[in-house]
Amino acid sequence: MQLHLSKFTAVLLAGLILAGCGSAPIKLTGNEPLTVKDFVEIDDDYKLAGVKRVAIPNFFVQFVRDETIEVKASYGMVARGSESYTVQTRVDDATLQNVADKLYADFVGELKAVGIEVMPISEMDENKDFQTIRKEGRTSPFVETAISGGMKGSKNEKLNGVSVLVSAQGLPINVIPAIDKIWLTPSAKDGFKMSLNMASGTLPRTLKVPLLNVRMTVSMIAAQGTTSSSAYSSNWKFKAEPYPRFVEQGTLINLVVDGDDNKFSLSKPIVIKDIGVTGSEGKGTGARGSGLFGLLERGVRGAENMEADAYFDVDAAQFTARTTARGKEVSHLLVQAMTK
Repeated sequence: MQLHLSKFTAVLLAGLILAGCGSAPIKLTGNEPLTVKDFVEIDDDYKLAGVKRVAIPNFFVQFVRDETIEVKASYGMVARGSESYTVQTRVDDATLQNVADKLYADFVGELKAVGIEVMPISEMDENKDFQTIRKEGRTSPFVETAISGGMKGSKNEKLNGVSVLVSAQGLPINVIPAIDKIWLTPSAKDGFKMSLNMASGTLPRTLKVPLLNVRMTVSMIAAQGTTSSSAYSSNWKFKAEPYPRFVEQGTLINLVVDGDDNKFSLSKPIVIKDIGVTGSEGKGTGARGSGLFGLLERGVRGAENMEADAYFDVDAAQFTARTTARGKEVSHLLVQAMTK
């Protein structure tokens, strides 16, 4: 399914390549066999060899809800302005919470299957260091807005995303930047960081077990756009299509033992198939404000008060079933990487 919008023209596009992007982004079908070698990037050699018990102080899912692409036009040295295209996934918070809780339960189950027990959250809550982490962390759900440059550092486009971060089982949220070959955050170049530095902190020592800080990033959308200009006019053309996936680099585990840590992350997106998506057009720019500032306002005011150019609606039951089934495979893959 594709939705198309052309500013000032009625042309429908197929197979668009982002303006200024050096090459097409990674886009998989979902039929590829999932192997640690092909889908997991491991930063260091440290793993969970011989470990029988761990704690999970962070486990949250970033759902990329809205995406805007803004494309600038120029003719020679003359700027012709810019236009933007926003697409939103409409899904209720209760569904997102259900998905996050199921993903957590499946991850714990995968650890149990290899003989590793997870410390109960109630036991962590008795620890003063974890109480501090709760105080410093964000509460769920947390709306996060990010702006980045376009693909391959293009100066002709910008990408913007509004995400809903949902923690499992009431755990706190400590943000870790995500990297995706289609959707990028401004801090993608910084790699893995947390707002609380668990590796140099005291929590692993006071809990006396390794820590697993888990982030899963699910993006639903792939928005694209191009522009063409002449001496007299400019045309902007946009396309959006559903591309549900666990995002590469944004889906990861940080393993921390005392002062040592290691990161296990997806090196390629893992596609979620058959989630039951329908698409519709919205009222667009006139209702939401222009450009990326319009989407920033969406992040503050909430999606229900603003209009997008297009919407994707998902069937809650099918979305939950397909996302958690695929997420279980992701958990299995990451646990394999940590223990084999």
